[in-house]
Amino acid sequence: EGLSGNLLVLYGDVPLLRPATLHELMERHELGNNGVTVLTARLEDPTGYGRVFRDENGGFLRIVEHKDLAPDELGNDEINSGIYTFRIEALLEALSQLKNDNAQGEYYLTDTLEMIRESGLPAGIMEISDPEEISGINTPDQLADAAAVRANRIAAGEGRWGTPVLDVLEAHGDELILTKRDGMIVALSPHPYNAGHLWITPEEPTVFF
Repeated sequence: EGLSGNLLVLYGDVPLLRPATLHELMERHELGNNGVTVLTARLEDPTGYGRVFRDENGGFLRIVEHKDLAPDELGNDEINSGIYTFRIEALLEALSQLKNDNAQGEYYLTDTLEMIRESGLPAGIMEISDPEEISGINTPDQLADAAAVRANRIAAGEGRWGTPVLDVLEAHGDELILTKRDGMIVALSPHPYNAGHLWITPEEPTVFF
């Protein structure tokens, strides 16, 4: 109660997102006086991602999760990054009306965007040109790919901004080692997006469960 302002929603496993992108997202949101603004990208293979649908004028219409897509909707290549800026009051009102009538039986945060639009507030879209920015990390290979992208950006003069997830020392089997210090290891479980586990264990003996 009494909350106001804007809320930026981010994923913890998307470390390649540029600060400038978030600044632009916030600026567009505020200049448009939007109730919500979503960050999107177009992928050659959007399989598995929720799709963003636009109206005849190119404005936001709705988001449909992949499992809920009709056959004739599968060709839509504009995907939802899961990164949003909400007007807090509008989000809280939408959350109070959220339902789980979908194929998963889950409550989708994405449904709040259509609800906010239907309430009369503008719903904005910002499409980024570099889909690598919204790449998530769920496997050691994806982590290595992200580290390579970051190295290329540093070499190109973008600086060393980013998250510790990319400062990988080594990988042991299915575990993702983020850092070692003071006799301790900080590691992600194999699927941080799904499990959300951060492990802190003694460096010796090196045992992973």
